Amino acid sequence: EDLIKIVCDKYINDKTLSLTVVKGKTATEEANKIITAKNLKKFYMYDGEQDNYSYYIYLEQRDPSLSKIAILTDSASDLTHEMIEGLDITIIPVRLRIGENNYKDGVDITKKEFWHKLITEKVVPKTAQPSPAEFRDYYEELFNKGYEKIISIHMSSKMSGTQQVAKVAREMIKREKDIIIVDSKSVTFGQAYQVLEAAKMAKEDAKLETILARLYEIADKMKVYFAVSDLTYLEKGGRIGRASSMIGSLLKLRPVLKIEDGEVTLETKTFGERGAISYMEKIIKNEGKNSIYLYTAWGGTNQELQSTDILKKTADTMRKIEYKGRFEIGATIGSHSGPVFGIGIISKIR
Repeated sequence: EDLIKIVCDKYINDKTLSLTVVKGKTATEEANKIITAKNLKKFYMYDGEQDNYSYYIYLEQRDPSLSKIAILTDSASDLTHEMIEGLDITIIPVRLRIGENNYKDGVDITKKEFWHKLITEKVVPKTAQPSPAEFRDYYEELFNKGYEKIISIHMSSKMSGTQQVAKVAREMIKREKDIIIVDSKSVTFGQAYQVLEAAKMAKEDAKLETILARLYEIADKMKVYFAVSDLTYLEKGGRIGRASSMIGSLLKLRPVLKIEDGEVTLETKTFGERGAISYMEKIIKNEGKNSIYLYTAWGGTNQELQSTDILKKTADTMRKIEYKGRFEIGATIGSHSGPVFGIGIISKIR
């Protein structure tokens, strides 16, 4: 009993996630009481009926490198494993259907594979949010690792039902106070910026309220613009009519879209790829009069990639612009837009 008490007092604490005890034939009731008195949520005791030991004790301790707060997002953020390395970020995949095949975005299919299929196979992909059961499993796994709170950041509620599904999963596990679901009011790199910012703040042990305030600030300030290269994808996805697509294609119209308050709206129509680039350059020059962070993004072909190179060169001439990098857009936007490039802008002033 004395040895059991020493072991329990020394090794079982608030960092202990689970305790599993296998009793041998020489186990005693008094020692059993000492162990059960620790009153852990995850406690398992079994009869081993072995002669060569009194107790086998297995402890699972919380990883000391973990933050108190976990960040969960969906693959619509287009974050890569390299981008989230060392941060407490978990990504739940959006589901895709391309032709007769089903995929989990970023798990069963890469961005490169997605774009190849979209462009060469001429099919219209369909996207679907993860199921409540999938969300539940992700939430439970994070809590089992020892996280105390989860900030669940997802694509705009006006573009997808992902947040509603997350809320259902939260109710399923009865952890409403411990799971905070945040509307990014954006998608792809606009969403990703918020996820990265939250994870970095969590790593620095920022308070939950402080992180949430920053996320709401970013969501309101972030400006995202996209240029669509081929109107036929918007037509196939039901975003515009066939007549509009045909006329637009004949005139070589290139719409520039803006994500505003979580919705995709038409910013302007330009003539040709060069017209779309010129319009975005004007935005960069105008916004660059103030201190801003700038992202570029692309998805599709080398043409879209080269367009972002031009936009970066424009940004490099503006001393108040801090360029934060280039994102490759994946299936969530790409399924509806086709080949696309764009920019994301956030004010440095807080």
